[in-house]
Amino acid sequence: MKQYSKYFIVLLFFFYIVIPAYCQQDTLSEAAIFKLQNDTAKVNRMNEYAAKIQFLTPSKSISIMKSAMDLSEKINYPLGLSVAYSQRAGLYFYEMKLDSCTPLLNKAYELLHGNNDPAYRKQAATVKTRFAAIHQRNENYDSAVEKYLEAAQIFTELGDEDRIIYSYYNLSGMYKFLGDTAKTLYYAKETKRAAASAGDTILQIRGLIAMVDAFLLLKNYDS
Repeated sequence: MKQYSKYFIVLLFFFYIVIPAYCQQDTLSEAAIFKLQNDTAKVNRMNEYAAKIQFLTPSKSISIMKSAMDLSEKINYPLGLSVAYSQRAGLYFYEMKLDSCTPLLNKAYELLHGNNDPAYRKQAATVKTRFAAIHQRNENYDSAVEKYLEAAQIFTELGDEDRIIYSYYNLSGMYKFLGDTAKTLYYAKETKRAAASAGDTILQIRGLIAMVDAFLLLKNYDS
């Protein structure tokens, strides 16, 4: 079961990888991005592009993340630096290099301290979710639950239903592993509820999967 749990959380964390919230939907080419003026918009685009290609060409993605870090430090842009750090931590997590992952997340979170701007708060919630994933991976379930709920609270306050889904889905899956039927079903329902309002087919499917998993645990096969 422990082996299953570790594999399960890798998949969940992989699914959680998202484009930074402040980035635009259209994506410039790499060459066009590096021709942009050295400002916050360029950092945002670099982070966006690095996230897009991280599992296709990891080495190039890491190089772009490093460029985003360097420029963020040069122009004093804490949010961009935090996003770059957390994305690099995400790749370390995927490689199961948690000793390298955690310090970067600590740096990413520290950069956001005391800033109540919505973009900074959203990034803080994202980092909390990744801390939660590490706790879950290490089977520190109480700490994982605490961080998932803290992240969900921030996303709720910001009205970001799309990102709440990931916290609820992970909570449902974790409680299923622990055999807690009531909490598995509760968070599965919350996942489905948030997914239904998200307007995204993939997220809606994720909500249905959470419900199916909960019903299987309950042995409610007809549902």
